[in-house]
Amino acid sequence: MWGMLGIVVATTAIAWAEVPGLLRRKRIKELWAFSIMLGVGFGLCLAWSFHVKLPTPTDWISFVYRPFGEAMNRWLK
Repeated sequence: MWGMLGIVVATTAIAWAEVPGLLRRKRIKELWAFSIMLGVGFGLCLAWSFHVKLPTPTDWISFVYRPFGEAMNRWLK
C-alpha cells in the first residue's frame, strides 16, 4: 500500500515538474515520448510493487535467438 502510494506521488511529482516546461516550449513530440515512457515506468513499478513476475530482457533475447542457436548447433554437428 505504501509502496504504491510512493510510486504515485513520485510519478505525479515528475510529471508536475516536467510537463509545464514542455508545453510552454511547445515540444509536443517530446511530451508524447515523455508521457509514454513515464506511463510504462509507472506501470512496471506498480507491477513490481505488487510482486508480479515480470520477464527480464534476457528472457526476450533468449526467446528470439534460441531457434537460431539450435539450428546452428544442428548444422555444425
